[in-house]
Amino acid sequence: MKRFYLAFIFILSINTAALAEVKIAYIDIEQILKNSKAANDASEQIQAKLAEYQAAISAEGKELETKRAELEKQAAILTKEALVEKQKQLFSKVAAFEKKIAAQRKALEGSYVKAIAEIEKAVYAIITEQAEKSNYNLILDKDNIIYFKDLDNLTQIVTEVLNQKTPKVKVEF
Repeated sequence: MKRFYLAFIFILSINTAALAEVKIAYIDIEQILKNSKAANDASEQIQAKLAEYQAAISAEGKELETKRAELEKQAAILTKEALVEKQKQLFSKVAAFEKKIAAQRKALEGSYVKAIAEIEKAVYAIITEQAEKSNYNLILDKDNIIYFKDLDNLTQIVTEVLNQKTPKVKVEF
């Protein structure tokens, strides 16, 4: 039993000595993206494209509404077969319109995801540079830390370097 305790104390002393040599820091990736000029620029580009889409959608929606109103007025003078045919045509146009809106929304989301992935790639390169420059053995994301005493926070440094190196990103549409 005495050997077990000695072995256990020996193992603990090795781990404590090893931990003393480990230099650990953390970052807040959400905060970096929130304060990133490139992420804000990407968001502005997406918003501009969204406004462009909404203007076109609004015009097309008004046109469909006008066609619906015309069909309603013609309902009294059209034969039942002609009315049904025109309703099918209108419903087909409305379905195509809704499909177009969904496709545009999906394209915008995909463009934004690609832009953020490009920014994150730059962030990870900067983190690697900072780790090598300052001899960090481990850099964690804030969301993955439950508790640790006296960790260095590299969020501000990474954000500043990112804003210098990558102030803008081109969003592909």
